[in-house]
Amino acid sequence: MRNNKQIVTLNVDGLIERAFQTNERTRQAKLLSYDGYAITDSQAFIAKDAYCCLNLHGTVYQKSRWVMNGAERRKLTEGATGTKYRAFLTWLFQSHNVVFVGVNPEDVAVSPAIQEAQKTGILGEHFWICPAPNSETRKWAEKNGVRIIAYTPEILKDGSRVHSTTICSILDDLEQYTAPEPEVKLPITRTEIDVEEFPECSTLIDMINKNRSETIDLMAGAATGLGCKYEFTSRQLHEFIRRNSLAIQMATALDSKVDGYNSLGQYKLHEKLQGSGSSSVWLVEDTTNGGDYLIAKVLNGNTHEDETERQSFRRGIQSMYLLNGSNSSIAPKYIDHLELPLAVIMEHVNGSPLSEVMAMGDFCEPDDTLKMFLTISRAVRNCHISDGQVLHRDLKPGNIIFEDWFPGYEKSQLLEASVRLINFDLSWHRFSSGNTKAISAEETGYYAPEQKGLKNTAPPRSASTDAYMLGMILYYLVCSEHPPEGGARLIDWVDQVRRVVNRRFKNRTVSNRVTRLIDLMTRQEMNERLDIEAAQAEVESLLNFMKRDFHKVDHDVFVENLIATSGRDYSWDVDKIEGKIRTSIQAEFLIRYQPKGMSCEIEFSRSRGDADTRATFGPKINKKISESIQSLKDAGWICEEGGAVIRSLKAKIKISDLIAKTDLGASEMNTLSGRLLANFD
Repeated sequence: MRNNKQIVTLNVDGLIERAFQTNERTRQAKLLSYDGYAITDSQAFIAKDAYCCLNLHGTVYQKSRWVMNGAERRKLTEGATGTKYRAFLTWLFQSHNVVFVGVNPEDVAVSPAIQEAQKTGILGEHFWICPAPNSETRKWAEKNGVRIIAYTPEILKDGSRVHSTTICSILDDLEQYTAPEPEVKLPITRTEIDVEEFPECSTLIDMINKNRSETIDLMAGAATGLGCKYEFTSRQLHEFIRRNSLAIQMATALDSKVDGYNSLGQYKLHEKLQGSGSSSVWLVEDTTNGGDYLIAKVLNGNTHEDETERQSFRRGIQSMYLLNGSNSSIAPKYIDHLELPLAVIMEHVNGSPLSEVMAMGDFCEPDDTLKMFLTISRAVRNCHISDGQVLHRDLKPGNIIFEDWFPGYEKSQLLEASVRLINFDLSWHRFSSGNTKAISAEETGYYAPEQKGLKNTAPPRSASTDAYMLGMILYYLVCSEHPPEGGARLIDWVDQVRRVVNRRFKNRTVSNRVTRLIDLMTRQEMNERLDIEAAQAEVESLLNFMKRDFHKVDHDVFVENLIATSGRDYSWDVDKIEGKIRTSIQAEFLIRYQPKGMSCEIEFSRSRGDADTRATFGPKINKKISESIQSLKDAGWICEEGGAVIRSLKAKIKISDLIAKTDLGASEMNTLSGRLLANFD
């Protein structure tokens, strides 16, 4: 599984770490390794999709933390530490899909966590790659929601069995596999009518002129009958629509001010709210249900013959219907729909779109923009994890509604408002098939590269498209400007992001991390984009950093803050969790996070450059490093000095000690970098 970054093991042999270090793709990155007693420290980095290895029973390098027998297992799983340990494993099985390889999930070290997760009713899809499972094993797996993938190992000429080749092949297949899903069934809202006895198009037009409401219900019934008999993507339904295109255009000729054209079945039109080349949106009154005011969205008459447009519109109806069953209100509630003319009736959501919020100017503080991003991203994420696994794919300011908030209300009410998403025509869900329409509209800066052109250039079944669009929403929140046409394809995209973010956030650490976040979310390649859950974890950490709630801040933030407060230009490696100061002299100045011991490490080395005098360089660098070591020791760092020809120093400090400093170590870092990186002559 080439894209997986987290692994859990019960072995203590350290094989995972050794394999990681020798793999061509990963050896330059940092693997964060945690044993069972420190397992909860990994949660923030798992959320950020960092490389993590969880050695539940310890590693060969630290015998004192091995878990080899019942007494040692009880020590790990009971008491205060055990409570956190068990809660973490339960969370793991609730929120992730787990593949068991070379380990028995019936093992007492694992099965209680699976069973506890199952009790909550929230359990991911788990797989057990298992050679020749017996009947009892199959019964256990079925009871606990674990799918068995049985295999036969490869048998060599000498009779020995090789498991690895087959297992690796299964893992690759699992990563690429998309389960076939049945089509989602929308409710039958109109009586099915046999089209064999259906009027000709010219007769339908006369009927529409005489009794519009009844005729529209008749047409919807005919389309419903065909769809139920042959499927709603069938050639038969498409041919019926083509044959009756003039009648459909008559049925969709709507005007709230003209009698005879101011209704859609039982719904009376009051006001046109929005219109486009493919559809129109109306405020309507339900004349048969107490006069409720609702929203009707209608596919335009001439668009019905475009199969892609029609199926995209219908898929949007399906997405809203699926989201009706969500625990939280994310989309307008589905009320009703017609199959012909294709229309959806939905709840009227009161509130203001994000575009109106941002039009108020400097209404929000910098941290408010991050809070709003979190609220929006959580709504999108709730779509993704709903039973229908809905992907919105049309995230832009006009489609994001802050419920029950209007200009003139307090800012605190805005930050507490729920976010509702509208316009699901481009959406995708777990039961979808085929393709969806591509983009050729205004505000194209929000759309991902795979959505543009005559057709989508990548399958729509990917959450990374929403991640891209959320990255562009964050850009918009930061600078109140729509992202430029071309977006991340622009040569100077990252520089442009950095400029607008720097104007908004004065803290250099926050500014640099927000810039990096937008960059990672808007990468052109889908598999390079940061996922939404990781983006949320980063923003939550930054918000806590900004309000100095440091015990909720990820440790790597403090490490980067040190290098950022040096005032010097630097690069940051996300995978290595390491920063490097850029300098013109022959020196290397690194600051990194060390998960073992949860500490920050500084490593410095400098060799003589062309501008340095040979006779005086040695004494001068020796003096500078000696002074630096002493000042670091005085500030609570543990130091070591090294090198004779190339002078160097190493120092480390626990993150907890760094947090205890009023300025988080900024003053000593300024002094240190100024002393070590200055020209000597």
